[in-house]
Amino acid sequence: MELMSVENENVSTSRFKKRWIIWGAFVTITLVLGFMLRDYVVPSTWNYKVTVQIDTPKGMVEGHSISQLSNRPKIIKGYNTGNPAKYRGQAVVVNLPTQKRVFALISPSIFYKAFPHEGGVTTRAGIKYHKRLKAGIQIESINLPMKFVYFEDDKDARSLKVISRDEFSTFLGEGVTLSNIIVEKTKKTPERTSIENKLPANIKSQEFWEWLSGLEYSDPRRLSISSFK
Repeated sequence: MELMSVENENVSTSRFKKRWIIWGAFVTITLVLGFMLRDYVVPSTWNYKVTVQIDTPKGMVEGHSISQLSNRPKIIKGYNTGNPAKYRGQAVVVNLPTQKRVFALISPSIFYKAFPHEGGVTTRAGIKYHKRLKAGIQIESINLPMKFVYFEDDKDARSLKVISRDEFSTFLGEGVTLSNIIVEKTKKTPERTSIENKLPANIKSQEFWEWLSGLEYSDPRRLSISSFK
């Protein structure tokens, strides 16, 4: 009886050890896989500050906005496959001395143009590159891709005008010119205040949507409120 008891105890101990070995192996494999796939599972997030400077006869004025990009590579299609980034932010608003407002619309392309990566900015390597850029690094160029908009009547969204960087003086007044665009990596997060209170109130109205729907598809004025934020 004592011998059988000892044998049973040894069997139980052996089974217990095997279970712990299997469990330990499972945990180890899970951790290793998690480490290897972390870039594909957890999105990388980084922030940029965009400043637009405009020269006027009364001096330079500027406005800025902070945008956030989040991205992760596609695990299914491979190591270097691109993936569009998720964008959060809003347009840069510059108040001119003439009481007019210029809205500089932002898209992820401005950040990719400012900080390009030869392997592709939305690949795993490109995502790591943007994430590891140090806060404070900045690029200045008047040619960074942006769309500039103003409203001839600040109470009517249908008066929306899209202007090129060479047309500022023509539409905004003599001596008004685009001076500079600055993109800076920052630790600050996007503003909580909404841009909506700076847009014409009827931009959400049925009359604006009817006007918008009547424009040709190729018309640059086909911009809804989502284009500003």
